[in-house]
Order: sequence, then C-alpha cells, then structure tokens
Amino acid sequence: MEWKLFQKQDTEHLAAMQQIMAMMQDPELLKEWSHSNQKEFDALAED
Repeated sequence: MEWKLFQKQDTEHLAAMQQIMAMMQDPELLKEWSHSNQKEFDALAED
C-alpha cells in the first residue's frame, strides 16, 4: 500500500516518510518517537 501512495505522490505520506528518514539520523530522537508511539498503541482498547 505504501508504494501506491508513493507513486501517487501523496503529500501527507511523503512528509511522514521525510520525518522518519530525518529521525533515523538521530537514534535518540527515533527511540523517543518509538516509545511515544508504543505508549499510544498500548493505550488503545483491544477489540
């Protein structure tokens, strides 16, 4: 699915990809982002 968004030049998807690529340059920033997302995911109710 991501490839289709890239081919369509979906601006939101491309911006998110750019942010992730930038975070990959700073391991500490990427780690913080990952932990933040994990907390958000863990807080979701299970169906």
